[in-house]
Formats: sequence, structure tokens, C-alpha cells
Amino acid sequence: MFKKLEKPLHVIGLGTQATLEKMNAKEYVKTLPEKLVRWAHLVAEHCKVIGVRGEFTADVLHEMGINNVEPVG
Repeated sequence: MFKKLEKPLHVIGLGTQATLEKMNAKEYVKTLPEKLVRWAHLVAEHCKVIGVRGEFTADVLHEMGINNVEPVG
């Protein structure tokens, strides 16, 4: 799907859902389905920066090896 894109992709407001007890990015990543991880990497490849809702989402993406992330919310 993303391989056919000819223009930059803009993602604003991506966010994770976790309770305070589960706000450990390293452990959270282990619970994510492989399809979602692949999707996030494809999005990252086509975005200059991914705007995320907060620091926890940024931490989760960093744990996944995605570093073009900027908290905006």
C-alpha cells in the first residue's frame, strides 16, 4: 500500500492506549501485533516526522526503532 505513494505521508496525532500500570514502553512493545509493528515502520519510512500525542507514544516508537517522532499533544 505505502510502496505506491509518490507524495510524502503526514501523520499527526498517533497515540498509544495504556493504563498507568502498563506505561513501560519496552514491555508495551512486546504486546503489539507484528502487523502493527510492520505498519508503523512503513509509515515511518514515508514520513519526515510522525506527530504523536505524547511522550509515551514517542518512547514506544523509539523502542521499535522508529526515531522520526515528535510529541505534539
